[in-house]
Amino acid sequence: MTHPSLMPDTYLPELGKGSGYFLLAFRGIAFGGARCNCLNRFYENVFGPAGETVLTEIRILARYLGNVGHRRIKLAQPGCARLTHDEASLLSALSAAQNGDRVLMEAHLSWLMAGSVCFEISQCLTAISETFQQARLHVTAPEAAPATPHTLPDKARLGVVGIA
Repeated sequence: MTHPSLMPDTYLPELGKGSGYFLLAFRGIAFGGARCNCLNRFYENVFGPAGETVLTEIRILARYLGNVGHRRIKLAQPGCARLTHDEASLLSALSAAQNGDRVLMEAHLSWLMAGSVCFEISQCLTAISETFQQARLHVTAPEAAPATPHTLPDKARLGVVGIA
């Protein structure tokens, strides 16, 4: 049985190098490898002098989603070929940015942030998309899958504790 957070029948290698390279860094950073020398070297080999800059932008994006966003983002383990629904939304936002569809990009960011999208996160994602595009690495959005109740953000519940 597959974990409910993972998208059925969606595999990262099918989405191409751009999507794979982005999630390699995003997952690595999110799981504590923000200053990993292997990741730094890999990005330097792929992006040349822009490698350090794009990794910094991905770190900023991860920090915004983790600290400013109002929901917990679910990620697959680094190296996993499967995608979570949140990772699919992140790739869709990045793909929309590469295609110049700001409305779709901000819709995905709004979902991921569980609220309004600030200018900084929008600019950060746009900068990442431009660097990937300059390196001829297209980020492919996975096919949309129906959301299951497990992928929806947790809702706050109120209860009466006492009478004042």
